[in-house]
Amino acid sequence: MWRRVGGRLIIDFDDLMSRRVARMARNHEDISFGAFAAAVPGHIQTFIRALGPLRAILLGWEKRLLRQAELEAARTADAIAFTSAYESRLFRRFQRRHASEADPVYLVLGPSTRHIKNRASDILRRQPPTDVRFIFVGSDVLEQNRVAIQEIVDLARDGALAAPAYIYGRMTRKYEPPDNVVFCGFAETLAQVYQPGSILLLARSVRGGIKSKVLEACEHGVPTVGVSSALEGFEGAYPWRIDGAALRRLVGDASELRRGYHAAVAAGVAICAARFSSRRYWEVVSSYVRSGADGRGQEGI
Repeated sequence: MWRRVGGRLIIDFDDLMSRRVARMARNHEDISFGAFAAAVPGHIQTFIRALGPLRAILLGWEKRLLRQAELEAARTADAIAFTSAYESRLFRRFQRRHASEADPVYLVLGPSTRHIKNRASDILRRQPPTDVRFIFVGSDVLEQNRVAIQEIVDLARDGALAAPAYIYGRMTRKYEPPDNVVFCGFAETLAQVYQPGSILLLARSVRGGIKSKVLEACEHGVPTVGVSSALEGFEGAYPWRIDGAALRRLVGDASELRRGYHAAVAAGVAICAARFSSRRYWEVVSSYVRSGADGRGQEGI
């Protein structure tokens, strides 16, 4: 295609998949079929998951093949696009060690938010919400959703949540939720999901890329309480990026959640404006287009 069309070749990495698979192998996790789950018969998935030690071998092969493909992309492309500035920096170091002859431009072209009408300064002047509730959006077909959903159920079962949790999306697994966790299924409208006082809860997650649900929540004026792994790539000062015992204290304190609600919304909106606006996205693209061959080796972040 490059020979026939000419121009410059940009390869979009999205997540750094070799990193994700390496973590799965390291933690002895199940093989994830992800978006291909619907195409693989259930009995075959069950058989592969039951292979025991062979799963580690399969994941090891996948990691090596992905790394080879990623390095070949670096050698081939004029530019590589990442959703996350963190993973861009991570892979740049890896590429310099293992494919030092490659010299692509590194672009950060993460998902962009729609126009957010309310400014951070206006949000901070609002009164705290009367009530709060936790929400989660996403099908458990994807691993990062599955672990987040299970953590919400576990926290609620431990009595650690100060508010009810509502989980939206089509589920493929059976859960045994306590009374204060409601599985709502598919939501016909986003207004059902992002009701006043909602808080997106990501108390456990998988590292990699940008969690677009965090950006969507910001667009709707909803803050996120999330562990560092869930908010990787969401770079900037954010008060509800919190881990371990501190997270448990926060999600168990309704008064503190209400008190800090709009400060978290305002901080999220400010990060979206700086890192994930459509204006910034097109500035990066336009700068690369104008740079020509002189732009090689520079990082557009």
